[in-house]
Amino acid sequence: MLRPCPQADQPCCSRASGTDHQAVVDELKQRAQLSALASFFNRTWFTRVWVVQEVVLSQTATAICGSCVFNWDDITEVSHYLATSVSKQEFYVAGLELQELQYKNPAKMAAVKRDLVKLAVVKKQLKRESTILLHSLIRFRNWDSFREHDKVYALLGIHKAALKLEDADPDSPLYPRYEQDVRRAYIGIAKYILENTSDLLLLAHVEGEYFQSIPSLPSWVPDWSVKGTLGLGITGYERFDAAAGTEAYVKPQISNNHLTLRAAKLDTVIKAGETKEEVDRGMPCVQWLDILNTKELYHTKERQEDVFWRCLITNTDKNGKFPSSDLREEFSSWIRGRTETRDSEWIIGARNFHSSYSHSLHLRLFSTAEGLMGVGSQSMKAGDSVWIVPGSRVPLLFRPSPEGRWRLVGGAYVHGFMQGEASERDLSFETICIE
Repeated sequence: MLRPCPQADQPCCSRASGTDHQAVVDELKQRAQLSALASFFNRTWFTRVWVVQEVVLSQTATAICGSCVFNWDDITEVSHYLATSVSKQEFYVAGLELQELQYKNPAKMAAVKRDLVKLAVVKKQLKRESTILLHSLIRFRNWDSFREHDKVYALLGIHKAALKLEDADPDSPLYPRYEQDVRRAYIGIAKYILENTSDLLLLAHVEGEYFQSIPSLPSWVPDWSVKGTLGLGITGYERFDAAAGTEAYVKPQISNNHLTLRAAKLDTVIKAGETKEEVDRGMPCVQWLDILNTKELYHTKERQEDVFWRCLITNTDKNGKFPSSDLREEFSSWIRGRTETRDSEWIIGARNFHSSYSHSLHLRLFSTAEGLMGVGSQSMKAGDSVWIVPGSRVPLLFRPSPEGRWRLVGGAYVHGFMQGEASERDLSFETICIE
């Protein structure tokens, strides 16, 4: 367990052996320990985007906090444990405030460092399609910078180091230009990512009108200035492959800030429920219950109740396993705590479910005309449509726009359509224009 020491020449932490691991876990969840961890990780240093490359590109790192010295690897280890085993709710139950799950941030930096290690042995021609820049933008989206440009510029050093790039040409989107308005900077980096990667992962991290503060930004360009752990809460979506077995991926065309791509409409959203964040705050889940109000089996032959809870966690457990193991009993405890008991005791019997649930809160439950169920961007609403798009590992939500074009709302989890099942349907692919 992480233990700060006042003297720099003494060990900075003690590690639990296999025999007392559970004792350490139990100790970590005591109020005194959670209070110390909340105080430590609430420091603003853990949210400054410029510190990312300082840590990620260093050979070794040591953290100094007051008179205490920590080995950075130990901080990362504790961060990973908290990210996978402790929910924000447990801090609240202990009477503690913890801003934006900051205890996860060292673990995110460690993930980028692992990506760099993997890329070091990749052949040069394959490095050109590396997603490390996009993955970094996703992981550090809720970090802070004084200038909106720096949400991108602060991470360019990692991309250049990974690909061993020379200094960028002044006309390149990889060249920081603060005199350029941030809208053009974000459009430029979005085009660069689409042109230099082999998929449409970027599009799944657009979150619609609720998460765009920069005027006139095309709907397919993420607004990196908007903070929050957005999307489905999974950086690369590698566990999903919604378009498998359909059309081959062809890079989209970009002209006059319009994006043209191939897609097939799967269904239309007819009901949009409360967001996960609203229910997590205690709002009654009336619209959820309306979506669930059917006794029919889902098209996968599963009970609607099981589809319901699997959608809420994108069918992924706290360790990233897809499909999730059976958390039906934990979900029952969780939903009773939300609708009946209204106390904090429910967390004891629902710890694994809630840990997965709280991983991505800016999502809205929905159902479609054909009875499909899923979760999508908080910005979605009834009338939006669900599309299968070659090159996107997850279905995408689009909204009709004048002149026959579409606006991108974001990515979605649609139960029963995340592993290429759409290829078994007679879908009609067409070329559509996204504005």
